[in-house]
Amino acid sequence: MFQRRKAARTCPQGHPLDESWEQCPFCAADRDRTPAATEVVRAPRKELSTAERMLESGTGAVVVPRKAPASRRLAGWVVITRGDDTDRDFRLHGGPNVLGKGPECDVVIRDALASHRHAMVDCRKDAYTVEDLDSRHGTRVNGEPLEGTRPLRDGDRIRIGNTELRFRSYSD
Repeated sequence: MFQRRKAARTCPQGHPLDESWEQCPFCAADRDRTPAATEVVRAPRKELSTAERMLESGTGAVVVPRKAPASRRLAGWVVITRGDDTDRDFRLHGGPNVLGKGPECDVVIRDALASHRHAMVDCRKDAYTVEDLDSRHGTRVNGEPLEGTRPLRDGDRIRIGNTELRFRSYSD
């Protein structure tokens, strides 16, 4: 397994920042993107270096690599319905998807009560489960405390700290 080098600075969303950047180009791209319902999904790109993430020539668009390798299919998404990032959505891919406030998480949650690696949504062969990763403040699903691993269905609510997410699947 490879070791990810920790950036000296990060933005409030947890994106690694180069020392020369005054603002986060990743957050600027998120602000300017179109709604997910109209977004064109392209094939996943290979992991890019920080230098390759710089502005794409001529367009002014920031190139951001997808975390999921090409072998991981799109399985669903979560939408934040309550919290700092209300209405923001995150794609979930086949296999484990980690939710937390750490910048390496698949779903980065800006919440003081969220753990670095708080919970995991696992998507395997159209079966979905959610599991708390020994977080300090626990995880709730549909208002009930989560203990162990639990099946997850389309429309279920996941609560992490003061943030609530609605799970949506492609198969249901």
